[in-house]
Amino acid sequence: MKKILLLVSITIFTSIIPLYSQQYVPEFEDFIGSFINANLDYLIVSNEIIRTVLTSKELENMYKSGITNFTPAEINNIKSDPNKIFEYTTNESLILMGGTVLAVFETVKTQYNLNMSLLDKFQKRLSFLAGSGNNYGMIIPMRTPLFSLAMGLYTDFPSYSKKNKTVSEDYYQHNFINGLDAVPMPYFQVSGQANLWKLPVSLGFRAGALLGTKDLYSQFVRDIEMEASGFNFGGEIKTLIWRNDYLFLDLRADINYNTGTFKSSLNKKIYIPITLGYLGGTDTGVLFDSNPGFEANWKTFFIAPKLTFGFKMKDRVPYVQYLGASFSISYDSSFIDINIKNYIKSSSAYANILNFSKYITDIKFYDFETDKKLYYGDLRFNITLDVFYMSLSIEYAVFSKMWSLTIIPVLIRI
Repeated sequence: MKKILLLVSITIFTSIIPLYSQQYVPEFEDFIGSFINANLDYLIVSNEIIRTVLTSKELENMYKSGITNFTPAEINNIKSDPNKIFEYTTNESLILMGGTVLAVFETVKTQYNLNMSLLDKFQKRLSFLAGSGNNYGMIIPMRTPLFSLAMGLYTDFPSYSKKNKTVSEDYYQHNFINGLDAVPMPYFQVSGQANLWKLPVSLGFRAGALLGTKDLYSQFVRDIEMEASGFNFGGEIKTLIWRNDYLFLDLRADINYNTGTFKSSLNKKIYIPITLGYLGGTDTGVLFDSNPGFEANWKTFFIAPKLTFGFKMKDRVPYVQYLGASFSISYDSSFIDINIKNYIKSSSAYANILNFSKYITDIKFYDFETDKKLYYGDLRFNITLDVFYMSLSIEYAVFSKMWSLTIIPVLIRI
């Protein structure tokens, strides 16, 4: 009789334990939500991360295959603190699952940080770029020559003192920002100008194309793929204030429209170190392979009043024919409409564990996109030198701390 009672008790006990354990096992979605809240300090993107992680059936299957091996007490502790999942297990599937989720955290956090940094960077650069290249070749109202036609190049040069070489969780963010600082945005431009006969006024026009090819940018940045394309259209009205045989003073208004696209991508691996066991123990980790990038599209309307003081020889100069120089100061107003899209083209993850060959390959990242309408004002100085049938000008913007250079090797005056 005692043996029968003991057998029945054991049977009932062993039947209750799995039910008791199963009762305390959190669903994958609930666990991910708690795991994110315990690890993520950028709550603004938490929903984006949850959506990204929950698309992976491979992660969910690895979670389900490993979580049921815990005791009810361990599961209770994990529900209170999801990070304890690494204290109670050396299960390879759970290591890969947890490490991959942490890698997704870092990736999406960096997308958000990069997006904000790019907005600030592009705001200054696009404002300066839209106003650069305003060199039509020097002609003075009410004085010959009456017309000019020019072809040339102009480009901007960001002014920065030190690249950020910090190796951190946002390492590829620094690479993108430093890469954007390192490359110029060169334009090929055609421009023309005409004096309105006896009126103290001249009108100018210009059209340019952005030549930021991959081959060009590969000469400046090795580890990031970049390319840029776009167009710039502009006009200028100039009215003469004062002149004599050698000096002149005029007031100008430059109006430009700039549109373009900038693309950048980087092959980046993120390593997530994981320590297993209570109060330290075995060190392992997960390597997350991704191809992050961004695409920026913009439209900029630019207007600037400009005061110009200059010198021009009354007569032709021997050997150089035409000689003139000018200095100008302007206040730039730029109205920028910009869209920045961050993306992860492809991704996979694997655990740094001997004889464990499983991969996570079905993570689908959603694009992180921002649309902004921005205004930026700047103070710009310009120095221009016209010699023979050529022209050269250098510009500097005070607030954005950027330079530009315009070279016109072909300048026809009639």
